Amino acid sequence: MDQSILYQEEQPIYTWMIVLVFVVCALGLIIPAAFGVRLDHPSMRPGEITMLGVLAMIWLFRKLRVVVTATQLLFGFPVWKKRLRLDMITVGGVVAIPFMAGFGIHFWGKRMYINAKMGKGVEVIAKDRKYVIGSDSPEKLDNALKSAVANWRGQ
Repeated sequence: MDQSILYQEEQPIYTWMIVLVFVVCALGLIIPAAFGVRLDHPSMRPGEITMLGVLAMIWLFRKLRVVVTATQLLFGFPVWKKRLRLDMITVGGVVAIPFMAGFGIHFWGKRMYINAKMGKGVEVIAKDRKYVIGSDSPEKLDNALKSAVANWRGQ
């Protein structure tokens, strides 16, 4: 099988979002401390655990990677990846990613959205599941997928 890469993209999560989440989490610890609550007080444990959990989630979903080879489509985050053979998919084209679909991996409107940023993505239909894969260059991803699928089926 030919595993040469036809298209590859890494889409990092918004830097401002990481900073904002970190600041909000830090303020959740700093503000109570400013009013005399000690950081080792039991009431601070939920805030500390939440902050560590949120930072861990950001780290685990820090970038979306999409790779198209001559035989398969690979996409996902460092913690979750999906691999689809080209003979199993149909490319639906470029679609807008609604705000309500969020960041990361979400189900919205009978589709599974996998994205690190808002904007556009490419719809891929595999069996009975519809995926929308976010991209900074959705037209290039769409063209690469359609070309790879056509070449695969033409063999």
